[in-house]
Amino acid sequence: MTTPPLEHLCNCWVVLGPDKRKVTCGIYRTSGAFELRMSYTDNEILGTQLFSRTPDVIERLTDAAERWRVNLVAKRFRDTR
Repeated sequence: MTTPPLEHLCNCWVVLGPDKRKVTCGIYRTSGAFELRMSYTDNEILGTQLFSRTPDVIERLTDAAERWRVNLVAKRFRDTR
């Protein structure tokens, strides 16, 4: 059985690592939930978190994305905003 493809909805942010590689955080729609994904590329995923489809899902996704961004900036990643 194959996994259905994810639908990319938007990017939350991009930061640059100490090695100048871009790390992108994006929101994806899956068949039954939303996924927050942080990655160097589509094949180099650093972290994911699934969120159930509830009325406050957008707030929960953006809050989690912001926590991830703050944690990376604290580890010497540079915010590109």
